[in-house]
Amino acid sequence: MTWRHRLLLAVAAAFVPAVASEGTIPVLERANLARAEATLARIEADNERLARRIAEVEAEVRALSSDETEIERIARQQLHLVRPDEVVYRLRMVREAASAEEAGTL
Repeated sequence: MTWRHRLLLAVAAAFVPAVASEGTIPVLERANLARAEATLARIEADNERLARRIAEVEAEVRALSSDETEIERIARQQLHLVRPDEVVYRLRMVREAASAEEAGTL
């Protein structure tokens, strides 16, 4: 390494901390802090939303464990279950019936 290279290296080594101390690094830190705060706000909002959903599900679990009427309602609506002594009638919509007549399946 020549004396010129050493001199340039020494000047650069002295110049970099002076520039960095004048606000370059704090600007980057503020940007990182702003991103971190935005991420934190988003996570906290998600956490609140999930906490509300957990409360809803827990209430549903309590209702299902104590209310047979609620169990039957869900079985009928979501699973389409019926009691053994019930008769199920399937009704076609008017549009479906017309399509079936045209196709010759009625």
